[in-house]
Amino acid sequence: GQSEAYLLESLRAYAEEGRASGLMSLPAIEAGPQFWPDLAKHFAALPRMHPGGGGDPALVRRGKEIAERGVKEASVPACLGCHGRQDRSPLYPSIAGQPERYIEAQLGLFRAGKRGGTRFGHLMANAAKGLTDDDVRALAAYFSLSAAPSATGTR
Repeated sequence: GQSEAYLLESLRAYAEEGRASGLMSLPAIEAGPQFWPDLAKHFAALPRMHPGGGGDPALVRRGKEIAERGVKEASVPACLGCHGRQDRSPLYPSIAGQPERYIEAQLGLFRAGKRGGTRFGHLMANAAKGLTDDDVRALAAYFSLSAAPSATGTR
């Protein structure tokens, strides 16, 4: 469900150990940069994940509110300003439909300053600093149930 450009950037970040992972660094390093474009193309062509069902309606509503409007008083921009646009940079990942626990974990890593590695990682680290634990849970609940447009790469 991610763009080829984003996956290629992620493989580079894993290999250069700019993006921490207990699993991905070694395969990215071993494959080597000569194979990254083929790997990125392959995984980008796989079918998108489909949103799950359920979730606490109040939590999902709060997540939608943050995603659409941000949290002005905490300097958190609207997530959909970057991640929900049809014409977004292909280097911005699609977060809609990702598993709730994965989204929570990634936001937690950004908040702790332990996630990055790509050239736009600092933007997420800054945005995530203002999120509370409740905000993170709400965003994870909302995005795990959402469907969003794919990156077109037209930016």
